[in-house]
Amino acid sequence: MAVNPIVDAFTEIAREKSIGREELIEMIEAGLVAAVRRKYGVGCEVEVKIESISGRIDIRVGRVVVEEVTDPSAQVSLAEAGGQQENIKVDDVLWQEVPFTVFGRNAIQAAKQVVIQRIREAERDKIRAEYSGKIGDLLSGTIQQVERGNYIIFLNKQTEAILPMKEVNRKDHFKQGDPMRAVLIDIRETTKGPQLILSRTSEMFLKALFQLEVPEIYQGIIEVRSVVREAGSRSKIAVYSNDDHIDPVGACVGLKGSRVQAVVNELGGERIDIIAYSDDPQEFVRAALNPAKVYRTMIDREENTVTAVIEDEQLSLAIGKNGQNVRLASQLSGWKIDLVQKKDFLAQREEILTGVFGGAKTDKEKPGEQKKPKEVAVAGGVEAGAKAGGGAAEEEQSAYGGMDANQLTEKQRDILDDLPVEDFPISLIDSFTPALRERLEEAGYDTFYKLVLATQEQLCDIKGIGKQTSSKVKEVVDFLIEHYEEEVEAEEE
Repeated sequence: MAVNPIVDAFTEIAREKSIGREELIEMIEAGLVAAVRRKYGVGCEVEVKIESISGRIDIRVGRVVVEEVTDPSAQVSLAEAGGQQENIKVDDVLWQEVPFTVFGRNAIQAAKQVVIQRIREAERDKIRAEYSGKIGDLLSGTIQQVERGNYIIFLNKQTEAILPMKEVNRKDHFKQGDPMRAVLIDIRETTKGPQLILSRTSEMFLKALFQLEVPEIYQGIIEVRSVVREAGSRSKIAVYSNDDHIDPVGACVGLKGSRVQAVVNELGGERIDIIAYSDDPQEFVRAALNPAKVYRTMIDREENTVTAVIEDEQLSLAIGKNGQNVRLASQLSGWKIDLVQKKDFLAQREEILTGVFGGAKTDKEKPGEQKKPKEVAVAGGVEAGAKAGGGAAEEEQSAYGGMDANQLTEKQRDILDDLPVEDFPISLIDSFTPALRERLEEAGYDTFYKLVLATQEQLCDIKGIGKQTSSKVKEVVDFLIEHYEEEVEAEEE
């Protein structure tokens, strides 16, 4: 029989929820199955068919034919079945047409509840399917309600999201009806279905805004490698360009700062530092400490620490208000950052250098501070030529501190060529204990050049020298090289 008003009523609901007609018919059929079983018992078999065009509803109830009935809802006696259908036998199913009008109020209510429940489930599944892949995406909506500091946002007629109070920037001031943008950070399952959680304080929000304002990020030419934020106050973002011809920082700033200013306005004036990403930790840390100027950096990979030496007048700038700048720089780079004033660093280095040669030694007692030329000036004539020929190998060997140049790699020769000091025995380094000098000399590292070429792993292989000691040895070597480089520069000036 045609019951178009019922189908039409559910169709209107489905239209509001954006559910297809075929899916709706399946829901109504499931609801009517529940209504039939409510009236005839849960054990019976039920078939419901609804024609999608006419809305005609056909309902059949089936019970198994048995000799003796033990479950009236699922079984019918052979005698009773025989009176309704000829040639029926035991174990056959007796199907009976059920008119829709026999259903009472309770049965119809049960059907309605099932249909509404299925519509809700379909709506929830649709939300999950649509938004599960959008974590980190920027969403726009209208504030529908403000509830105890939390904002209820309507993304569309069927979908709402919540912006919790803790995810609201302290500089944000919204009221009911205002449009707003936020980033999706989570889909939380509740008894009422999936709940979309938005944020305006997350690092993902800052990244999404830059992706919106900077086409090169959206196109993948520029990558956002790292973002850190203290919402409402300051942020740092590290960017990298896959195209050598495009400056990542300049692209994010935009012409006259137009792109970054659009992001700043959305964040209520939050300060943003845009940093060029580098695979070199020391270079990255120097950039991350912007706007402070860094004199030099030193890295300790075992401790995951970078020590940054800051110009004396720049220290407060490097630290930032309540330590904010150095804290964000550390989070951005992933390295612990120790800040040292330049004057303290120079005093410490002087102390170390004093310890290297001993406090009582004069300049003349120190190793040569100016590297001698390796070229040998040879006068003309047969005798001079013979001297040059006979002494060339010795001169070349002497240039590398007694080491055979033929036994050195090209890279090792380049390293020694660039040193600003002639080789000298390690016995002149007073900061080495007698026991340490003895171990180094026995292992063949009896000169400064040999220590320069030695790796920390090679030093660790020496009996009695561990990681800590080998690290200190290399630290002294590095200090010496830098010391001589600065003195050479000073002489040239």
